[in-house]
Amino acid sequence: MPLIYGMFLNGFGMSKSASWRVSMLVPAAIFSTVATLMWFFSQDTPHGKFDATQLGKSKVSPMDYVQCLKDPRVPIMIMQYGACFGTELAMNNRLALHFKDYDWSDGVVLSVSAAGLAASAFGLMNLFARSWGGGGGGGIFSDFMFARMGFPGRIWAQFLALTLEGLGLLLFGHMTAFSAALPCLLLFSLGAQMAEGTSYGIAPFMIPQHLGRDGGGRREPRGGHRDAAVLHADAGRR
Repeated sequence: MPLIYGMFLNGFGMSKSASWRVSMLVPAAIFSTVATLMWFFSQDTPHGKFDATQLGKSKVSPMDYVQCLKDPRVPIMIMQYGACFGTELAMNNRLALHFKDYDWSDGVVLSVSAAGLAASAFGLMNLFARSWGGGGGGGIFSDFMFARMGFPGRIWAQFLALTLEGLGLLLFGHMTAFSAALPCLLLFSLGAQMAEGTSYGIAPFMIPQHLGRDGGGRREPRGGHRDAAVLHADAGRR
């Protein structure tokens, strides 16, 4: 995004405010194109269109969410979603500004584009780290633990991944030199993405007849909103 922003700012001579706003149209156009292609040219499952009878029921209902929330495991899973997916959203929102504005003790000064590139390292870990944790079908670490401990192994896999994420975050938060902060960010991201992956090794098995509603749904935005509120509140006290 900083590169796209720079293109409108320096290449087209727009103001900073206009450049940033127009930059948002680029991913919006990409998402709209992909959504349209998926709507017309993809299918729900390898076997065709999804049907509620595949879950052993005749229809889906908003009350399914109520049934899911009655299971205490679901709110716990929602919190775990917020701890990894939500934290990722908060980092995507703040990292570039942090890298650019922070007074690094090793004298590093980053431009908007360079700060954005450094911040992208967090998301780029998704290329492999999520499949290490869980991925779509259980994943390397989650499956490894499952093979040795049964389903509790998947729980332990997520616990260990969340612990690694927390350790990386603590280290990253205490780094004042850019050269030390970036490796800690990669460790932090590795734990976060692996924790996200291990979620996929757990959620489908919690309440199979309510598949898609039992694993936290789209709860990561709430985690992201929570973390963003904390970050803004902390910035306001400084």
